[in-house]
Amino acid sequence: MTAKPLKPNAWTGTQRAPLKVGLLGATGRMGVALQEAIAQDETLDYVAGHSRHASEEDVPHTKLTPHPHEVFQKSAVVIDFSLPSAALSHLALAVTHQTPYVLGVTGFETSPSKKLQEAGRTIPVLWAPNASLGAVLMRVLARFAAQVFQKHLPGEVTASVLDRHHTQKKDAPSGTAKALIGALKQAGFHDDPQVAAFREGGLCGHHTLNFTHAHERLTLSHDNFDRHSLAVGALKAAKWLAGQPAGLYTMEDMLGLPVLHCSPSTDSPKT
Repeated sequence: MTAKPLKPNAWTGTQRAPLKVGLLGATGRMGVALQEAIAQDETLDYVAGHSRHASEEDVPHTKLTPHPHEVFQKSAVVIDFSLPSAALSHLALAVTHQTPYVLGVTGFETSPSKKLQEAGRTIPVLWAPNASLGAVLMRVLARFAAQVFQKHLPGEVTASVLDRHHTQKKDAPSGTAKALIGALKQAGFHDDPQVAAFREGGLCGHHTLNFTHAHERLTLSHDNFDRHSLAVGALKAAKWLAGQPAGLYTMEDMLGLPVLHCSPSTDSPKT
């Protein structure tokens, strides 16, 4: 694909005018959390949203549009927390409108990595299976620990992942759990981690990774107490991405951390 210049309202972070943000999945749990976080940030302006469950008549004062392409027309960057069934069509719209695109959707039946890589040739794209900064750091630490154990205790350490979410979470294991597994595989860890996924109550998100040896155990754990941490991370990603050239990026890129070139899975980006 031939690279095109970004739309004229692309943001560099130096303008006084707020960054125009569009939301897909705007009335879902994450969409509502993002709207609340944007309202508290003077550098951001929520200009348009789309949800398959609502129309502007159904939910007044939410800036909803009946068609997702209108979100891309009005926005300098779009954040997508909709559904796997809709995300790839949204990605195509992002390319058509030359709009930076943050993807927070997980649960794909087949990996969208190839489509994301293709889109990244013409626009900046960032895929975040978990946008909270703590979860990103956990992934980096998991990769580092796996490398050390594999080098100094090869074949002697096993790994396991515990994934706990609310009962409405559709995918199991979660995108975060799959990203942790991908980090271990990328590090050359010999063991396929055991994974236990539970959907119970109203838990926002909990992940534990255990490295277990005959004589010791290392545990990495992360909890999302609510969706605010996910929203803050996604908005940081949007601000950063709006000033980047075309490419496929990760949260690690945004934070300036070692990039995880995860092995292919349905929920782990590969750059």
